[in-house]
Parts: sequence; structure tokens; C-alpha cells
Amino acid sequence: ALKRWDRWVYVEDHCKIDAELSLYSCNRNKRPYPADSFGLQMQENGLLRPDDFRHEQYLLIREGEKTVLFSGCSHKGICNIATWFQPDVLIGGFHFSKLDPRGKGADQLQKAERVLLQFPTLYYTGHCTGEEQYRFLRQSMGDRLRALSTGQLICLD
Repeated sequence: ALKRWDRWVYVEDHCKIDAELSLYSCNRNKRPYPADSFGLQMQENGLLRPDDFRHEQYLLIREGEKTVLFSGCSHKGICNIATWFQPDVLIGGFHFSKLDPRGKGADQLQKAERVLLQFPTLYYTGHCTGEEQYRFLRQSMGDRLRALSTGQLICLD
């Protein structure tokens, strides 16, 4: 139904908006780190299957030498996204809220923090990371991981 709207602009894997703004889908990128769809599904050929999140996009902002990436919920895997872009700042959810940091999810969270700390990135994360999961990651990631809430103002120097 949306395809008939002439105000929609469909983009492929990469769309350069201007010198500072680029939009990416990364659908062709390899995913070295597994990302669980946590039950989210899509319909394809009349069948339901795990969502591949091909609709998810990332906005990369360049200002001088600094890069800031907006990632939404990072359904393709925050470790994959951080690896693909290695931005100075990454703003987005980590989609970890269903991982139990006191149980089987602790191993996945520890693996993620090891990957994320490989890059000199400052991470701002929101609701779909999960509060317990955020506290768990913050123990190792320290000030490199910051919480972001709706309406909060952040200043990036």
C-alpha cells in the first residue's frame, strides 16, 4: 500500500544524503556475530520466518573527523553494526532486553562487551537494551556506555 505514495523515497544499501549524512541498510554485509530475532517474524511467500531486518537502516553523520551513528534497535546485532562502522559515537538500542544477565544471557552479554570495547566508540543506548542488561554491561564498559532516555539532551564534543 505504501509503494503507491509518491512521497516515499526507496533506497538501496547506501544513500548519500549530503556531504555529512549517509543512510545504510547493510543488507549485503557479512554478519560475523550472531543476532537473535527473539521471536520477531516476517512473512515471506505466505510463510512466517525469523525477521532478517532488511528494512532496518542506520544514519551516519560526519562532522569533520568525527562520526556519529544512529542505529535504532540494532536488530542486525550491535556487535555487527559497531564492527561495520566503528564510529566515534554510536546511539542505539542493543536489543538485549530478553537476555538474562543472571543466567544464560550473561555469556552473550560478556561476548558483546568484549567486541564493543575493541573500538574507541562511546555508546549511548536505550530501552531495548534492558535496564538489568545495561547495568551488567556498564560494570565492564564503564563510562564508555551511557544510558539514553526519551527527551534527554546529550552534547557531543
